[in-house]
Amino acid sequence: MSRQKRTYRVLEKAEFRTAGLKAIDPTMDFGNGRNLESMTQLIELPISVNLSKKSA
Repeated sequence: MSRQKRTYRVLEKAEFRTAGLKAIDPTMDFGNGRNLESMTQLIELPISVNLSKKSA
């Protein structure tokens, strides 16, 4: 029996929210240097760190 893939509910919610915001305005700016692109990078960071740990 194979092991189930671990899911992170918080990351899933954040990905859905950014997808919805991108549908409204892909260049959305929240002020103070925060925008949709930086938000997307912050969400993807834990995923890429986790993948790099598995490949090592």
